[in-house]
Amino acid sequence: MRVLLPVQHLVDRVRHPRKRADAVYNLRKQLRALPSRGECSAEAAALADKMAKLREQLTLAIGAVTSCSKCALKHPEPFGHYAGGHCCGGSTAKIFTDQELLALKLSGTEPLDFVPPHGDMAGCVFRGSSSCSLDRKHRPTICVHYTCRQLEHEIRERGDLKHIRALQTELRQTFERFCVVTAPPDI
Repeated sequence: MRVLLPVQHLVDRVRHPRKRADAVYNLRKQLRALPSRGECSAEAAALADKMAKLREQLTLAIGAVTSCSKCALKHPEPFGHYAGGHCCGGSTAKIFTDQELLALKLSGTEPLDFVPPHGDMAGCVFRGSSSCSLDRKHRPTICVHYTCRQLEHEIRERGDLKHIRALQTELRQTFERFCVVTAPPDI
């Protein structure tokens, strides 16, 4: 059964802070308004699928890390609100650009896949007290691609940096190509 976004928004307004519920509703509306696979080029759809696979591979390659659980300690709000996820303290609107949303939509993300966490809002609307509330296949490229110095150090110590850097480069290049392919024509 498909839930209407306005009904889900009312439910979210009861369950979550108003600012979070409104931001998630707006993202869902924005995603729904974007072109579907049938309305985009075959190349755009193929690139979106490739990015989905690369995001999955990169997330699995990074694996369980410890640096992300304490990187925000002693930072000002909203970054330091939770012990971890300093990079998740930024603006949702800057992360979920139209092209990030289009790539997610073309690879299968639906509006109701944007599930907010319970608790205080501190930065991105999907940042929870212990992690991101989004399933990794619904996270934007930047969230999967980004590695801070602490995380890079941990990955280097583990001996995985070369492999992870190669995946990051391939993901970045694929996303850049996707942006070119899906850019509106100059008028």
